[in-house]
Amino acid sequence: MKLKITRKPAIADQAYGLKIFVDGQKIGKIFVGETKVFTVPKHSKTLYGKLYWAKTKSVTLSGIEENIHLEFRRYETSNPLIFLGITGYPLEIIKIDEMKRNFA
Repeated sequence: MKLKITRKPAIADQAYGLKIFVDGQKIGKIFVGETKVFTVPKHSKTLYGKLYWAKTKSVTLSGIEENIHLEFRRYETSNPLIFLGITGYPLEIIKIDEMKRNFA
């Protein structure tokens, strides 16, 4: 299965790559404004991102048989615990679409 992942442009954290993990294994890194395609095993279960010490929420990949396009979007929060690494990183993962064809 192929995962097309986009990291939306944002002012914060432009110099740092978001590490992408599938089933706990790092599959790559993506920077702000980039789109990359990753090939993962068909029966992969979860995906999440990690920046610094904080993780994003996980997204379930179970049941997806074809290719999928996901987007990491930063959201604004006034929670001061984020800067201490106590809570998750303020990125949400949006499922754009399931693609029945191969990505370029």
